[in-house]
Amino acid sequence: MLIKRNFVVLFLLAFVIFFSSCSSVKKTALSDSDDKLSKKELTEQDQLDFVFYYHNAEKEKMLGNYKNAADLLFQCLKIDPSSDAVMYELADIYDVTGNTKDALFLSKKAAKLEPKNKWYQLQLASLYQKTSDYKDAIQVYQQLVNDYPHYIEFYYQLASTQMSAGDLEDAIKTFDLIEFKTGVSEDLCLQKERIYIKTGNIEKAVEEIQKLIHQNPRETKYYGMLGELYMANDMNDKAMEAYNKILEMEPNNPEIHLALAEYYRNTGNKEKSFAEILKAFSNPLMDIDTKIKILLSYYAITEKFEELKGQAFQLVDTLVVVHPDEPKAFSIQADFLFRDNKLKEARDAYKKVIALDKSKFIIWNQLFILESQLTNFDSLYVETKRALDLFPTQPTVYIFNGVACMQRKKYDEAVTVLKNGVEIIADDSLLSAQFYSYLGDSYHELKKDSLSDMYYNKTLSLDPQNAYVLNNYSYYLSERGVNLDKALEMSKKSNDIEKNNSSFLDTYGWIFYKKGDYANAKVWIEKAFDNGGSKSGTIIEHLGDINYRLGEAPKALELWKKAKETGEGSPLLDKKIAEQKLYE
Repeated sequence: MLIKRNFVVLFLLAFVIFFSSCSSVKKTALSDSDDKLSKKELTEQDQLDFVFYYHNAEKEKMLGNYKNAADLLFQCLKIDPSSDAVMYELADIYDVTGNTKDALFLSKKAAKLEPKNKWYQLQLASLYQKTSDYKDAIQVYQQLVNDYPHYIEFYYQLASTQMSAGDLEDAIKTFDLIEFKTGVSEDLCLQKERIYIKTGNIEKAVEEIQKLIHQNPRETKYYGMLGELYMANDMNDKAMEAYNKILEMEPNNPEIHLALAEYYRNTGNKEKSFAEILKAFSNPLMDIDTKIKILLSYYAITEKFEELKGQAFQLVDTLVVVHPDEPKAFSIQADFLFRDNKLKEARDAYKKVIALDKSKFIIWNQLFILESQLTNFDSLYVETKRALDLFPTQPTVYIFNGVACMQRKKYDEAVTVLKNGVEIIADDSLLSAQFYSYLGDSYHELKKDSLSDMYYNKTLSLDPQNAYVLNNYSYYLSERGVNLDKALEMSKKSNDIEKNNSSFLDTYGWIFYKKGDYANAKVWIEKAFDNGGSKSGTIIEHLGDINYRLGEAPKALELWKKAKETGEGSPLLDKKIAEQKLYE
């Protein structure tokens, strides 16, 4: 069936074009001299070929073969070089792929051939804007406004382009024309207000807001806008008049208190400013997210100005009273308390968060950290058991539970949970090393030395600088009296990593003791004593043992008695004191 050409044009206009990597415009089809292209009378075969190429171009575009689609469209142009519709579509292709120069060339051709086609003109204006040719873009939009006086969106596009061009007075005139046609609207008035502010014409800016108030005198947000405008231009008395109007109409409006807080802050009255913020926080009608944002600003500023912490905590306390069912309220309270080292209070606040919303793992994790710092291992054990059911894929739950088990001397249970946890770790060697180190500790307590050694070795293979494991592993080897050279090497490394640690120094000296080198043992354990070890019963007892080996029995007895006073020491300490003799 013969398809009429006018249907082909409509068919072409129905497409939305996306294209990449197109070839440049072929001068065989178009050239700069093609200013006056006459309409070509197509034969029936031409029409069929045209539709065939166009239909296949459509399919190529649908498949994403945009270069092929463009080539097929050029075949259409070979058949009908005057096809404005094909030029329009190709211009769209070039526009999408960033070839603005060729897009503009084709768009001009299409628009010239069909000057009354609004889609062609809109495309051309858009391309002019992209090339920052605002003057020509304005001319196109002005023509569109003349041709289609009832299309309000064309007026908006004209005004927007005039603003981009810096023709602010012309933009105001266009907005005025829109207002004449459509009436006063918030969008129009605010657009004009911004222009007037930019040009320094505050009086006219005020008039725009007052138009909105006149149109809707019960809308308090317009009085708020007016107050902000007055405040920004040091017209404080008039700003207060606007704010008082809001208070008169809506005394429970929480936003007005924030506006007044800003007013008093700008006028130097800090006490009244804070009082207004507190009123806003006390109002349950103000959404909690706004309050949280204010508290976050306090959190940041109190890092530098600690004198404001009192205000911050007053606001936090108000927040949790006004919003007792909001987990966010207790969460930010906990953050402030934690930063202020009020660990018990922070712990209690995190518990309240979990009671309201148990789905946030980050809150559970903070709670675990606090329980560990407070050495509340019974609570940690119970909480991590709950969390294991809620977050079975979070390795840190397993490690905290493992630590709680170890502290409660449930070493078999610790081994089980730690093994389960390490299996779910993906590509985190340091975290795996931490699990292995606790497994090493647990197996040591279970007297399974070979397994303990295996896990300590696995830890050090992943984290060779782990001073904690280097120290513990070497100390346990010395206590067993095995691999003392390896123990001495590991202990030296731990002391190189962490200087002046009394426990690490004691371990190093104790390995010398186990090797029978009592002189070196005394040197290093005295260093441990001088670096904080003077309050450690274990270190004091060790020093006593060394003195005994060096023939200084009275000094040894004195040290053993001092060790007993600390409440620490080995099971043989009492026997050493009673018989004034070394037992090992």
